Amino acid sequence: MSHGRNFGVSPKEYYKRVTDFSIDNKHLNRIKARYDKDIGLNIISELGFGPDGDLIMDGAKSDHDFILPPKLDMDDIRFPFENVENFLTFEWFKEKIMCLGQPWICQN
Repeated sequence: MSHGRNFGVSPKEYYKRVTDFSIDNKHLNRIKARYDKDIGLNIISELGFGPDGDLIMDGAKSDHDFILPPKLDMDDIRFPFENVENFLTFEWFKEKIMCLGQPWICQN
């Protein structure tokens, strides 16, 4: 809960924000990835979605597509480096990743 204080919100407000799974006003604002030279792709390790802000990329190599970690068994899904935020949306992530692992998130 200390993260909320780091962003200037109370622990209660922080908890409310991190457990809000509605798709309203959530845009890709952070990608942490590592470039794998053997396959020529950026492998995503962390994503961040939020209401605003520029997209911050950490570790990705320019002009190489992104893939999700191999353990998710979605190797055939690629996201282009250019304008990745138009393809890797919170709505897609929620439906394809979150709801599969935690069905209660999508029971509405």
